[in-house]
Amino acid sequence: MTATGHVTPDETYLLPTSFVQRGVWDVARLAPRHPVLAVPEALRLRGRLDRTALRRALDELVRRHESLRSTFREADGELVAQVHAHAEVELERAGPLPDPDGPLAEAPAPPELTHAPLLRVRLFELGPDDHVVLVVSHLMVYDAASRDVLTRELGLLYRAYALGTDPALPPLPLQYADVANWQNDSIASGAYSGQLHHWRRVLAGLARPSLPGSPGEDRFAAQVHRGRLDEPLLAAATESGKNADASLFMVLLSVYHALLAGIGGRADFAIGTPVLCRDRPEFQGIVGRFVNHVAIRAESTSDTPFATLLSRVRRASLDAFAHRDLPLEYLQAQLLPGTASTDDPWFRATFVLHSAAAGELTLPGLTIARHPVSRGAARYDLELHVWPAGDGAEVQLLRRTGVLSAATGDRLAAGFAEAVRAAVADPARPAGELGSRFAPRKDNDR
Repeated sequence: MTATGHVTPDETYLLPTSFVQRGVWDVARLAPRHPVLAVPEALRLRGRLDRTALRRALDELVRRHESLRSTFREADGELVAQVHAHAEVELERAGPLPDPDGPLAEAPAPPELTHAPLLRVRLFELGPDDHVVLVVSHLMVYDAASRDVLTRELGLLYRAYALGTDPALPPLPLQYADVANWQNDSIASGAYSGQLHHWRRVLAGLARPSLPGSPGEDRFAAQVHRGRLDEPLLAAATESGKNADASLFMVLLSVYHALLAGIGGRADFAIGTPVLCRDRPEFQGIVGRFVNHVAIRAESTSDTPFATLLSRVRRASLDAFAHRDLPLEYLQAQLLPGTASTDDPWFRATFVLHSAAAGELTLPGLTIARHPVSRGAARYDLELHVWPAGDGAEVQLLRRTGVLSAATGDRLAAGFAEAVRAAVADPARPAGELGSRFAPRKDNDR
């Protein structure tokens, strides 16, 4: 793969976009400044903060990564990225927080796609040597691996500028537009025809799970419900998975499938999960959105043993991961022409087992800790996230307002550990027993 032409200091180029970016654009057209499009990271910084070094480091990140100084618009009916030669980060200053130790009260809005850079930074001053920095990027140009890239490079740049030395970051061989152009050419050439055939077979006749209720007027507004998996339970689930040649991801996903079957009453359905498509070495240092969602389809009746459901989820997961490169947005255009990507035709619920960050930010003279940020938006009706947290994992269930009830959401998140424990203790237990206890209890509890 070779680099396409990119901007020089006096130029602005229109460059191709990827299929996943076109899917994000569909959401942005519905809700341009909605928090569902924001990717926030907040850090508590204790110690002497060099604001000049921080500003210079942020500006260098924007200069280095074209995706961060891009804006987006349609030209002749196609979404294009307009890369700007210059874009400076505004370091917004804010006063102290009402609750310095609590989560930022309001879910942040994303940067505007019509204004570069696609990176907003706000600095809350809690005291002379105590700050919270909130960095908000846009889903259009960001994924979990991008966070790792920015974390690593921000640390190197800040350290160099704070110490008065020159940063030693090698030039990037490619930019995100090169990847988008390569993906578009690969699809047009038929390189993924085998994957298209696979998904045509897997998705045939698939209907979304039936979940009580529907999103309200603000279709992306959501409530967060929390639970926890302790370390002994995670170890037991991991060991149980090994006995079935399955991963922890597959065990937890199978439990989630059983719970959703109990709530929706449908046996055959899919759950979506995001996968990173950054296999090539030259993709590793790029800031951009390399995420694709795949549908993991499995069937279980109320009397299907959990072990059988796990086997089916394992097989479906391996098949999905082996065919993950074809973008979901392209699949929908091919298999369901005329439908919008925001219709979510194949799944309404997603599952994410997050891995620990590749590296934490270290800055000279500062003690750094993650600061909680409120989440009030969800792209799908139900999003189950499991995050590593100390000696266990935190369970976060994002539930779109109007789907299920707050009471059912609380029971699902808090009771997820109970369901995992029951499945691991007795894999022969019918999957229906796991889901039945979390079904809405009466009509007004849906």
